This record gives sequence, structure tokens and C-alpha cells, in this order.
Amino acid sequence: MLINALSRGLAAALMMPLLAGAQGVPAVPTTLSVEQAVELALANNPQLRQSLNARRSAAAATRSARGLILPSLNTSAGASWREGRQQVFNGIGFGANANTIGSSAGINAQLNWGAEVLLQPRSARAAERAVESEADAASQQLRTTVTQQYLISLQAQARAVLQDTLLESARLTVELARARAAAGSATSLDVERSEVALGQQRVQVVQARNTLAIEKLRLFENLGVDAPQGTIALTTSFAVTPVATTVGELVELARKGNPNVIARRDREEAAAVNQRIARAQYLPQLSLSAGYGGFTNVFTDNNFPVSQALLGKQSSCFQRGTVLQIVGQPFNSATCSAITLTPAEIGAARSTNDAFPFGLTRNPYNVSAQFTLPLFNGWQREQRVAEAAVARDNARQAVRQQELAAQQAVRVAYLNLDAARQTVAIQDENGKLARQALLLAETRYRVGQATFLDVANARADFARAENDRITAVYDFHRAFAALEQAVGRRLR
Repeated sequence: MLINALSRGLAAALMMPLLAGAQGVPAVPTTLSVEQAVELALANNPQLRQSLNARRSAAAATRSARGLILPSLNTSAGASWREGRQQVFNGIGFGANANTIGSSAGINAQLNWGAEVLLQPRSARAAERAVESEADAASQQLRTTVTQQYLISLQAQARAVLQDTLLESARLTVELARARAAAGSATSLDVERSEVALGQQRVQVVQARNTLAIEKLRLFENLGVDAPQGTIALTTSFAVTPVATTVGELVELARKGNPNVIARRDREEAAAVNQRIARAQYLPQLSLSAGYGGFTNVFTDNNFPVSQALLGKQSSCFQRGTVLQIVGQPFNSATCSAITLTPAEIGAARSTNDAFPFGLTRNPYNVSAQFTLPLFNGWQREQRVAEAAVARDNARQAVRQQELAAQQAVRVAYLNLDAARQTVAIQDENGKLARQALLLAETRYRVGQATFLDVANARADFARAENDRITAVYDFHRAFAALEQAVGRRLR
């Protein structure tokens, strides 16, 4: 199994502080399984977070496309002030001599319906599904990258352990050489050679441990978190087991479940809808609009309406006087000037000036409907239809290309995995033989039947065989991860 129940429990406990919100850098445990590493990467890898953010934009685009089917509403409100001065037009003055203030408010609705608008939500939803599939593909790619780097770190760790083992063997050889030299069965040259070999092995240990530290740093870079200061143990162990599924079944799984293939299919669906949208430009469109509003317009001087009302009441008297003067009848203008307003008339005049800002005078309702049928626009519609057809065909070819790539990747990874499995079996046998040869050479050297050169050669053979075995084992696991990436799902 890839991980056991204990590592899954540790992964769940690790993810709880990550899901609680952004409260600083997430804590990294002192032991790390591959599943914990993957969960950390999925939660914190910056590049993946950018890919996942695209889903929010796609969801917003889908909501916006659906909103096109609904009427758009807008309201307006305003206020104005005008100086009390007449404007002259063609020698005639217009306007009052008193300052005025006004307010206005209104609401308008507009609706545009056509085949293009009605198809937009479907196109946006297909594009959103494509973005989601691409995000899944990015997550799967990150999972593979983290697993591969985890394996590389384990390989470096195994090589560091091997170098520690060889270091202990070199120390025992030095002690044995010194003991034999003291007993007179070996020369000082054997002692010096063993000490040189011990020094060289110490260098190998330092380099192996440095490589391990670097690979762990690269692992944490993929996780998107800072590497801990102390030592962290990689706990997952991988078993070399063949895949129980046939290559044909794996190819079918990849064709149906590979995120990249699914994303290409969603893009093809979006392109098909966009082609229909382009053709819809030949169809008529319906536009509906409606509006409602009002206004106020009052004088800043509350006495100005009273004076205007008084002039209006006296004007009829002055008009009669003018007529009397024309026909030669006597007229006393003082009689007209003596006319005054009653308190009720004064109150009524002032009340007309109290509308600002909310005593609006309603404007007439307006409702309109319009059908539009485009006839000719310089072949721009034809260009858009042709481009949409090309885009759909390209999307269809992209699907086919991705399907072929996925099938090819599965077959290649399957062959590599089978070859790696056979290589592991051979290298295991070679490693056992090399270990036995080293033990035999050390035993013969101990009893004086072999030279130090025999031991050094046997140790070098064992180091090469063990390094080759480690390489073969982790080549197998990396090939397995590559097969999972090609299929688009975990296989163990």
C-alpha cells in the first residue's frame, strides 16, 4: 500500500490547521508521509493556487452570462442649482430672475433577447467546466511532481544510509588492518591504505548527506512551505509490486478520466456553442426598455412665488386698464396696485415652493419594444462564423491529439514500469551477491587469506551494486507515478 492508516490519520491532523484559515505559515510535522506532502502541496503551492483562482473567474463569467437573460436596471438621482438670470433667445428673455434649485430621480430597465444572448450561459458553463478540468489536471500534475520529488528524496536517503554502512565497514577494516599489523601479519602500507579508504568514504558520506538535504529542500519548495529547521523523517515506504490492471484497461481509463483529455473535450463543447452563437447573428433580436422618473424645481427665495402670485392676480386688472385706455375710458392704476393676496393665497403660493428634494413631479411613463434584423455589415458576420468553425475544428483536433498523447503516455509508462520491475529483480540478486562477496573478502582478510586490495575491490563492487539496486527501485516507483499521471488517477 502507498500509505497505511496511521499516515492517513496524520495527514488529516495536519490539514486541520491548514483549513482553519490564513493564520501564518502552516506547521510542518517532524515526520512526513507522501500523502501529507501531497496535501500540503495542494493547500499551499503558489503555482497551483494561481491555477485554482482561474475557477473563480470562470464562475463569475458564468454568472455574468446568465445575467444577460435578465433585464438590466439602473437608477439615477441628482440635484441642480441655477442662477436667477434670464436667457435671451431671438431677442426674447426666458427664465426667472430668482435662483432656483431642483432635484430629479428615475429608474430605467432594458432587456435584450436573442439567440446569441440565450446561448451565452451554455458557452460560459462549458468554459467553466474546462477551467475546472484544467485545475484538476494541474492538481494531478502537482501530485505527481511531489511524489516524484518525495521518491528522489527517499533515494538520496537510501544512498546516504548506504554510505553510512560503507563508512562503518571502512572503520572495521582500519581496525582490522591495525590489529593485523600489530600481530605482524600485515604491513603499515595496508594500514595507510585502509585509513585513506576511510577518509574517502567520509567524503562520500558528507556528499550523500548534502544531496539528501538539497533534495528535501526541493521537496518543500514544491510543497509551498518553509522547510523546518530540524530533521524531518520521510515515513512512506513503497513496495515494488506490478500493476494488476492490463494496459488496455489503463488506456481506456486514461481516455475517460485523464483531466487533460476532459479539459480538451470541454473546450470543444464551448467551441461548438460559440459556433452556434456566431450563426445566431443572422437571427433577429428583441429589445425592450421602460423608464419612470420625476423632478422638482423651486426657488431659493420663498417670497418670490408670493410676488409672482401677486403679479398674476393684479395682471388681469392691469389688462382691463389697458383696454379702457385704448377706448378712451378713464383708468386709475392705483386701483390695481391696491389688490393684495389673502393669507390662504400666500400659503398656497409658498406651498408650491416646498417640493425640493422629494416632492417630485412625475414624468410620463415610457415603454418601447424593438426588433432588429441585421442585413449586411461588411461580411463581419461571415468572418466570425468562419473563425468559429475553425476554432471548433481546432478544438476537435486538440481532443484527438490529447487522447493520442494520453494513450501513448500510458503505453510508454507501462513498458517502462515492466522493464523497471525486471531490473529491480536483477539488481536485487546482484546486490545480494555483492554483499556476500564483501563479507567473504572481509572474512578472508581477517584470517590472512586475502589482501586489503581484495577487500577494497569487493567494497567498491558492493557500493556499485547497491547504488544500482537503489536506482532501479526508485526508477520503478517513478515509472509508477508517471503511469498514474498518464492515467489521471491513483493506482495504488
